[in-house]
Amino acid sequence: MSNEQSSTFANAPANDKSTISSGFLSARIVGQLGPRTFLVQPGGSDKTHCAELATFEDHILAKGERVVVQPDQHGQYFITGRIGPGKQSDIRPGKELFTPCGASATLADRDNGKTLQVSDCNGQVIFEYDPAAGGGRMALEAESLALNARQHIDICAGTNLRIFSGHDTEIQALASVNMVSLPENGARFHLTPESIRIKSGSLDCISRKTRVRFESGHVQGKKLTTHFSFLRTTVDRLETIASRLIERVDNAYRKISGLDQKHAGRTRTICEDSHTVKANRVRLDGHDVVKVQSDKIHLG
Repeated sequence: MSNEQSSTFANAPANDKSTISSGFLSARIVGQLGPRTFLVQPGGSDKTHCAELATFEDHILAKGERVVVQPDQHGQYFITGRIGPGKQSDIRPGKELFTPCGASATLADRDNGKTLQVSDCNGQVIFEYDPAAGGGRMALEAESLALNARQHIDICAGTNLRIFSGHDTEIQALASVNMVSLPENGARFHLTPESIRIKSGSLDCISRKTRVRFESGHVQGKKLTTHFSFLRTTVDRLETIASRLIERVDNAYRKISGLDQKHAGRTRTICEDSHTVKANRVRLDGHDVVKVQSDKIHLG
């Protein structure tokens, strides 16, 4: 390209056609890669190309502005003119960076200062950091997001950390999952493929319906208190081992279809009103003394 061609950069009449004249194309500025390098998208095409300014001076071109480009025989594009009047641009060297696909990092002006914005190829802001507020925001329109690291990924929040999912939330680990509430004597939840351990100063479980199934279990503690409006226990065999058994009920009804046997060192029955024993056969055996004492005794 001759020096006379390279120094030509003028405003051309507005034209929506993709071809201005033979060898010249109409294109749109998508982004800026350097002081003299821009990312352009020719009209009627979805592809973007790198284009160099065909002048000896730097020109300010705005994102979205239409320009005239000319490709050479090697496929290199040159910006030779602007379509329509020029306008002040927000794109400055060092203020906005672009990738070949159109994704950008921008230093944007706000009322409270400047913010750093990262946008995708469609111009949607996916991350924004505000140094004045000391906070950032991430918004993704993508179907999924993956965070990969060879070793550690740390997520730290100064106050609260909230995770919300519109459907399911799943946490997987090859070894174990730990949840710890600091300090060291705080609550702890430890999950492994073989066991679940919960350590806490207080544990509250509130549920409308609860179902627990296990092959064998062991419950150990110093004190246990239960309150139920109705309790039914169904077992094949029930064993109660205690140093002292105290039962307080208003009425007790027991029905035993087989044998009711009691083996005790001493047995005492105290009734405030009456004591009735009814059976087909009644037998009292005493090895030493059998004593019956009452004001009146009726036999027969």
